[in-house]
Amino acid sequence: MGTKAGPKVRSVSDALRAFRLRWRGEFRGGITPWSASALLTVALTALPLVVILFGVLGCESEIWGHLVDTVLPIYVANSAILMVGVGGLALVLGLAPAWLVSAYDFPGRRIFEWALVLPLAIPTYIIAYTYAGVFEYDNFLPSTLVALWPGLEVWRIRAAVMSREGAMVMMALVLYPYVYVIARASFLRQSSSVLEMARTLGRGPWDTFFRVALPMSRPAVAGGLTLVLMEVLNDYGAVKYFGVPTFTTGIFRAWFPLNDPISAMRLSGILLLFVFTLIIFERMQRGRARFDDGARGYRPTVRRGLGRKTRWLAAGVCFLPLVLGFLVPVTQLASWAGRGGSEVLDARFGRL
Repeated sequence: MGTKAGPKVRSVSDALRAFRLRWRGEFRGGITPWSASALLTVALTALPLVVILFGVLGCESEIWGHLVDTVLPIYVANSAILMVGVGGLALVLGLAPAWLVSAYDFPGRRIFEWALVLPLAIPTYIIAYTYAGVFEYDNFLPSTLVALWPGLEVWRIRAAVMSREGAMVMMALVLYPYVYVIARASFLRQSSSVLEMARTLGRGPWDTFFRVALPMSRPAVAGGLTLVLMEVLNDYGAVKYFGVPTFTTGIFRAWFPLNDPISAMRLSGILLLFVFTLIIFERMQRGRARFDDGARGYRPTVRRGLGRKTRWLAAGVCFLPLVLGFLVPVTQLASWAGRGGSEVLDARFGRL
């Protein structure tokens, strides 16, 4: 009995030890519970992609040929134009304030540092809807413009807002914080000794920004721009409200009104090609570059003062995107809530 009990005890202890080793990831492949959960998450995330792949390759659609000949070029063109326009505007609206609040001291800088993120709280379809309301004929702004310039045709301004170019501006006003937040963090991580060296060599403010600070922050800026472009491709509400046909509106149209899920999945597959292209672009831009300066000689950035006129100009540059991207939509929403609040806030509202 004694000789048989020994191996049993050793086998139980070995089993417990093997369990502990598995939990710690010390057996064979080194799979831990964390890596297993990560693999499960990746599998669940990739499942829709697999469904789209089967829809693209494995089924036939009678409507697909018609879509390719008629609306697919329009979807591609509008999506590409929106990406270029929104991306360019978001770079300008995000980089300029990020550099100013990071490198200079001017009135309101501490407030602008956090307030410039607020437009990110406004969805794209909300800013589209509110700006359409701002330029309604009976609203305050059009009435004031007509009073100042009697011959002004307000409907032309409203038509310009309710267009593809207007959608570009609306989306850029609420998506630029992606660039602003990441670029500002990168600028703050840059060593002041590098910037001082550039100034010592005779570089002015513009040269210091474009030839020193911006190239050092290129990986971070590329990451923020990639997020903006993905949001543009993902948007449905703003482009639908403005009547701009893109991939997202085409996917909904193919799936529901046309009742053709196969065409919708094929459009989704083409949209994913755009997304993968953006990811590859971001990786190529980043390469082996670091997102922060880990050098031993790092010194925190010392903000410089500005002249009497330039400091107010810097404050205006930071204030403009905040006004257009946050204060105007919130003011319009508050105006609507004040006019129709008594009709909405009744007993039925509490049951929603």
